[in-house]
Amino acid sequence: MNRWAIITGIAALAAALLLGGCARPAAPVAPTMPDPNTDPTALRLQDLAGDVLFFFARHRRLPSSLVELGASIPGGDPSLVTDPASRLPFVYQVHGPVIAHFPGRLLMYQPVAGPGPGRWVLLLDDSGRTGRLGTFVQYVPETLLQAALTPATKPN
Repeated sequence: MNRWAIITGIAALAAALLLGGCARPAAPVAPTMPDPNTDPTALRLQDLAGDVLFFFARHRRLPSSLVELGASIPGGDPSLVTDPASRLPFVYQVHGPVIAHFPGRLLMYQPVAGPGPGRWVLLLDDSGRTGRLGTFVQYVPETLLQAALTPATKPN
């Protein structure tokens, strides 16, 4: 074997070792949104959205409180208006604020933030754009929720 082949082989091996260590770092993994089809809080809010719409169809107004909504649900079980994750009642605001980048306005939301980067909320579109009352269950980043909850609308 000639000297030139040995030097070329060593150079190729060194280049492979050096370049192998220069791989790009993995991109940071974005936090994943919980699945609205399996998350217990999202499912409970979907049920409550139906109860709100039924209440509105019957009374032509929104419930004034979570207690009034709960009393109108067949069976009247108080656990139906609680967040399954925290076992605390949802926060209800009949005249809630608008959350930037989301449809409608805030009607109900999780009382405490979970392990993820946001909270499940129930939004209400009663703006008249659609001509109907609409509800949306969304996972909202905590930063946007807190920005919408100005001191005037934060519960005591």
